[in-house]
Amino acid sequence: MTTAVLTADIGTSALKCAVIDSSGTSRGQVRIPLGTHLGAHRARQWEAAFLKGVQELGSQASEVTAVTFSGNGPSIVPVDSGGEPCGPAVLWNDPGIVKDPELQSLFLPVVRRLREYDSAAVRSARWFSGCPEYLAGRITGSWRTFLPSAEFASYIWSEGEILSCGFSPERFPPMAVLGSRIGAVQSWVSRISPLPKGIPVYAGGPDYIMALLGTAVTVPGRVCDRTGTSEALNICIAHEDLPQSNTSGLRVLPHAVEGCRTAAVLLPDSGALFQQILASAGALRQPEEFTRRLFSHQILDESFDEAVLSAVKLLQSGESFDASRILQLTGSEPGQNWVLAGRVLSEALGCLLCAGLERIKQLGYPVHAVRVSGGQMNSGWNRLKADFLRLPLEIPAIRDAELAGCAAACFTGSGLFSDIAEASESLYSLGETIQPDAARSMVLAQRMARLFPRQFPQKLP
Repeated sequence: MTTAVLTADIGTSALKCAVIDSSGTSRGQVRIPLGTHLGAHRARQWEAAFLKGVQELGSQASEVTAVTFSGNGPSIVPVDSGGEPCGPAVLWNDPGIVKDPELQSLFLPVVRRLREYDSAAVRSARWFSGCPEYLAGRITGSWRTFLPSAEFASYIWSEGEILSCGFSPERFPPMAVLGSRIGAVQSWVSRISPLPKGIPVYAGGPDYIMALLGTAVTVPGRVCDRTGTSEALNICIAHEDLPQSNTSGLRVLPHAVEGCRTAAVLLPDSGALFQQILASAGALRQPEEFTRRLFSHQILDESFDEAVLSAVKLLQSGESFDASRILQLTGSEPGQNWVLAGRVLSEALGCLLCAGLERIKQLGYPVHAVRVSGGQMNSGWNRLKADFLRLPLEIPAIRDAELAGCAAACFTGSGLFSDIAEASESLYSLGETIQPDAARSMVLAQRMARLFPRQFPQKLP
């Protein structure tokens, strides 16, 4: 007999909930949009969205045996001694976060940013909670920091770095390893939702780690294109193959799987820029027709080479900009051809994906396919990606793979699987494969040869 668990992922633009059983089948899934510019109310909206998602899952949620969360990060919420948010949540993509080369911690610069926003909230906070940990703390009353693996600890925070930043270590929740039990669902949650009282809540992790687990990118050489507001190509590598040099453009971090690490190429704003184009075109309410026109468009001809190249350089610059800059590159007037602007953006991002894949290949692993997870699941965009990369794209049966990764953590914690790697492999299943089109791939390769002649046919700057 299969058992089922409730999993939830807090994205930047939406919260997703699913009931997933021990065979890896989703019995139900909902997506609750999140607002923007919420300030102090952001964490409250996460909670409201989660409870709404549980309500919409109804009887499916009433039969689950455990809960796990994942979420965006590094993001921080100040929480008072009563478990209530006492200041604004600061998200990973806040433009005011200043990276500190002296810190290994990815989270402490976010806490510093919180202090700039609301020093009173920082002084009154009992805990500085991560994003998914906030929901876990609210429904259990137990405040922990999710730890994907022991190697991850210093990337979250260490006592020495906490003190060096002027904070008290006692205000940072103790760490709980992925899949460990951190508490149980409290009675107040069961009174207002179908979620059973007393079922265990297990530690989850950051969304990108959970997406790797949900796509079973747990074996060296497997690659995941994790998409959403941001995007990253992630490869699993053996610890002994960790590059000693020439890692420019790669973010190397520990993996949740023992003996492995992850190496990633980041495209920080790809999904956010698509959303801006949809909003500018007035297509947010009915995006399907707009995206159909966008991705049914023929490959841009040579007359757009300069526009695509300029968009690539703009994306590489790290400069903050809005989608109107892409529209300007097409020569269109404001409010004019947003479909064309979207196409230029798509082909520029395709170039950067190719560049990222080449950096990944330099690690020495043959790449035969790319598994895909997340919000940028438009079939036309995936077909274009396959054509650019000249590789099959493998779409998992549970497309928001963070949710499947959470299920792997739950079932490992409950003892159904011996470790997280076994759970990920067992729960993963392929939903669809998108093959590259040889003719379209050749046209795109010719464009890259024109734009980047020194690196042709594979490498891009």
